[in-house]
Amino acid sequence: MSSSPVRMIPTNRRHISLCSVCGDKASGKHYGVMSCDGCRGFFKRSVRRKIEYKCKGDSTCQVDVNRRNQCQACRFQRCLAVKMKPSAVQNERAPRHGSKRVISTSRTQCWTPPTIGYVTESSQMNMPFGFRNLSINNTSSPIWSTSRMFLPQQSFNISKCSTSLDLSNNDDTQISLDDNNLSRILCETASFVLLESIRWLYSVPSFKELNEYDQLILIEQSWSILFLLTSAEMKKFLEQNDIDSFDEDNQYVILQSIIKELIIHSIDQTEYTLIKLIIIFNNPMNNELHDRLLIDKYRKDAFLMLADYTKNEKYRRLAELLLLLSNIQEKMNGIHLDKIFFQHLINRISMKNLLHNIVRHLSTFIQ
Repeated sequence: MSSSPVRMIPTNRRHISLCSVCGDKASGKHYGVMSCDGCRGFFKRSVRRKIEYKCKGDSTCQVDVNRRNQCQACRFQRCLAVKMKPSAVQNERAPRHGSKRVISTSRTQCWTPPTIGYVTESSQMNMPFGFRNLSINNTSSPIWSTSRMFLPQQSFNISKCSTSLDLSNNDDTQISLDDNNLSRILCETASFVLLESIRWLYSVPSFKELNEYDQLILIEQSWSILFLLTSAEMKKFLEQNDIDSFDEDNQYVILQSIIKELIIHSIDQTEYTLIKLIIIFNNPMNNELHDRLLIDKYRKDAFLMLADYTKNEKYRRLAELLLLLSNIQEKMNGIHLDKIFFQHLINRISMKNLLHNIVRHLSTFIQ
């Protein structure tokens, strides 16, 4: 991608500078070039966390105001192409807050946030919370030592069981991508996302250590939010389809808007992982659970790690993510994912039994 000069929009009395990356209104010169706050923050997070993005296309995605969040790889390459300086981020001086700041940060320095990279399969056992594609700088802290229970275990190839899965144990509910019925096509994709969401849970040893009864209760209570987060992470259900025939309340459109809202916030893999764990362990006071205290501990551990991971941005990022999560959970109260994606299945089997069938199916692949 070639760099371009800073564009100026004339007004009656002054010129307005545009972001060299996406063309939005620039807020000033950041890391060597005129840019907007969105691209400034994106570039800073990418450099500080050493994120390595991968384009799903041919690395020629359009980067503008409307499409800058669609491909993080091309957006970052665009930042570099217009001469944004990674060294300016790395050399950025931390704010001075006196001795009180030193004392307060000493409590959170014991865990080094993981940075995104690409690792070999043999090094997967060095990653917390079932992180994939992460490399760790420091694992000697007290918090880290207590987090060994979250190390991922052996995984399996999801493609071996995704497209052929008969979720209802009924031959006539087999789903095919060649089906002309849009609801069934969506159900095929949704089945894959749901399967991947639950499979991911069973790669987290803290979840696997729970008794089977508690596992099923947590899945039943949080599957819809987990499904939503996984959909956004995988960038699913973004196509503009004619869904009026099976979605009378337009719930699919609302769901699309929620997924797009998640994508706009450029949530990285570490943040997605910790948010998912906060969600799945967020029902410790449920009287049906057998091991409430342990589940509550897991929830608090995940929250503290998310707070520590975002502390370099003065916790603004933490507040942003928690507010986003709260808003999404509120919007999801009116969304019935089972009716949107699995209507022709739940006519024959309840959603609870559907989830149990998935768990049983996965148990044949999970060691």
